[in-house]
Amino acid sequence: MYSYVLDVFIWSFAIYGILYFIREFLLETVCYTILKCACIVKLYRKHIAKIFR
Repeated sequence: MYSYVLDVFIWSFAIYGILYFIREFLLETVCYTILKCACIVKLYRKHIAKIFR
């Protein structure tokens, strides 16, 4: 019984750690990628507008 309680306690912290990692690392990576893509699109839009003037 003691081993089962200890395993549940350890696994609950492991699951919490994985969820925290996903929230912090992967979400920040996705947001950073979207931000850089938006900046590149804005830059190319200005460059294309200069070409067609």
